[in-house]
Amino acid sequence: MKQVSTGYKNQIKEMGREIDSIISYYNHYQVITENNKYILTEDGQKILTEQIKESSYIDITAEDIYSIKIISHGDLLKTMMKELDFEVKQNMKIGSIVRYKFGLKVNGEYEYVDYGNFIVNEKEYNEDTQTYSYKAYDMMLKSMIPYKDTNDYPTTLYDVLNNVLEYCDLGLGVTEFPNSDRDIYDDPFRGLDITCRDVLDFITEVTGCSSYMDGNDFIIMGPNDTDIILDENSFKDTNVKFNEVYGPINSILFSRSEDTDVVEIKDETSIEKNGVTQIKIKDNPLLEGKDRSDYFEEMFDVLNGLTYSINELSSIGITYLDYLDKFKIVIGENEYNCLLLNDEINVEQGLEETIFTDEIEETEQEYRTSRLSDKDQKWANIQVKKDIGEIALEVGEKVGNNEIISAINLSTESATIQANKVNLNGYVTVSDLSGSGTTTINGSNITTGTISANRVSGGTLTGTTISGNTITGGSITGTTISNGNAFSVDSSGKVTASDMDITGGSIVLTRNNTGQGMPFTILQNYQGVEYKAQMGAGALNFYTGGTRRASFSAGTTDARLFMSGSDNVQRISAYGGTGNITCVSLTQTSKEEEKKNFEKLDNAIDIVKDVDIYKYNLKFEEDKDKKHIGFVIGDKYNYRKEITSSENDGADLYSMVSVLWQAVKEQQQEIEELRKLVNK
Repeated sequence: MKQVSTGYKNQIKEMGREIDSIISYYNHYQVITENNKYILTEDGQKILTEQIKESSYIDITAEDIYSIKIISHGDLLKTMMKELDFEVKQNMKIGSIVRYKFGLKVNGEYEYVDYGNFIVNEKEYNEDTQTYSYKAYDMMLKSMIPYKDTNDYPTTLYDVLNNVLEYCDLGLGVTEFPNSDRDIYDDPFRGLDITCRDVLDFITEVTGCSSYMDGNDFIIMGPNDTDIILDENSFKDTNVKFNEVYGPINSILFSRSEDTDVVEIKDETSIEKNGVTQIKIKDNPLLEGKDRSDYFEEMFDVLNGLTYSINELSSIGITYLDYLDKFKIVIGENEYNCLLLNDEINVEQGLEETIFTDEIEETEQEYRTSRLSDKDQKWANIQVKKDIGEIALEVGEKVGNNEIISAINLSTESATIQANKVNLNGYVTVSDLSGSGTTTINGSNITTGTISANRVSGGTLTGTTISGNTITGGSITGTTISNGNAFSVDSSGKVTASDMDITGGSIVLTRNNTGQGMPFTILQNYQGVEYKAQMGAGALNFYTGGTRRASFSAGTTDARLFMSGSDNVQRISAYGGTGNITCVSLTQTSKEEEKKNFEKLDNAIDIVKDVDIYKYNLKFEEDKDKKHIGFVIGDKYNYRKEITSSENDGADLYSMVSVLWQAVKEQQQEIEELRKLVNK
């Protein structure tokens, strides 16, 4: 949190406040060309960086400033670089240093918040206003130079970070951070075509924290607890949007080799109570060694249990919140825990600020790297033993005591490949595998005898018998599919089964080429426990004991039936086409142990009064058809979101009935009170 007075915090909420802006800059700088240092701009252009020698500043006051925008977009486990966009009359050079201060009049004097120094990176002349528009970035921009290893090994992660920053003419603003004392035995970034900022991102990732620039100092820190509580006075005439709660984070997973080699740390108690919220870190060079699990504990101490509301907050300006600040917003009886990751402050005719926070993205690095050789090849040793006619090729990684993680051994008798991953490119033919026949793999075609596998994906399978656990995609031509409980498909497309289990996969049945039968798809998501039945024209009937218990019919367009829940069916919804659901009864989940965040509903009658009810036809119906009765969701119509679906695209009938129930209770209470008055 930026340091401001209590008077500042109170005054910034007021509509009649007085604000000020000061931009200071100097153009004097010295270009350095040694070591081929340069800054990479967003469009890939190279600008020579400079060793800034501070000289006298030139101040630009508010009357000469047309607009200012400060943009701070960050995320957990990443570096954040602030951007300053501004329009003034003064002509500055690329590379000039700019400092911005925002002022608020408190008790008759201006109190200023200093947003630090920025480097001018782009400029554009505006002919109509005769002004210049500039784009500047904070000192993180100086890290956008090619990476160079300046370490003496063995060393620690702290020293690796400190040396990278010194090479970029930046300072380290902390004395320690999670995993700072981790041993580094060799350059983990050797052979990578990356910038120093890439390295800062990789290091930030394994700390469990985030990083940013404070002046010329690089700061690594986790979410910062504050005592800040904002109320509705900070959001007058603005939009405040809260979505679901993200977290608590209770799992961290390290992944490499295309997700075939993973390790994980997790909080089993939290997962059992709240479900899994996992952060996945993929292909970080610092986690290539066998000691990668050593990073877990200190990272987990930072992230375990972190919870915050997904939000978008438009305000009249707060200005003193800082990156990674944890704060609370209280509106009415509702309280929201928030974390500042993204902030945009606009100073033009007045002051506006937008804060928005999303859930963390999968933390695979955005920067694309090209390596001189395969990404896992750190060293190679080829030994040729002529006397026994054998060649041994060992490809491995120097980790600890030089263990071999991959090996290829060739001799006249045999060939052995020992590796986590083997890639074969080109036309491959395998013959005489201790049996008859030849197997040919050419592009997407496999020609062989019998295939027995746990999973066959895509393509076309033709035959009479298919055995295995999972069949995904493509088409199947045949009469019998056997694996436990069997089912059959006749020529019209009808599916018959005495007992059919689907686990984690899908079965897709399409119309035959005569156009007869009913195409539909049955899908199951095993982890999310979501079952879907999708059909074209026709009807989907559910039978038990030879009696039809439920049916789902569709019109000329596609319709779907969704059934989902943790144990039993908890949700059924139909959409698309003209589909209807017919069954004996529909039961909405209402057990206490399956619900949370209870709030008693009051003033239900107000909801009922606010909603207009219409008679209407659906667009695909004829005007003479029987009209439906209900409310209409749309900007021109009066409805309430308390009785719509979570996507706001339909009616939530259970909520609607519950609101009416409460409204009747409120009316009955009012009737009884009136009776008492009449009977006095």
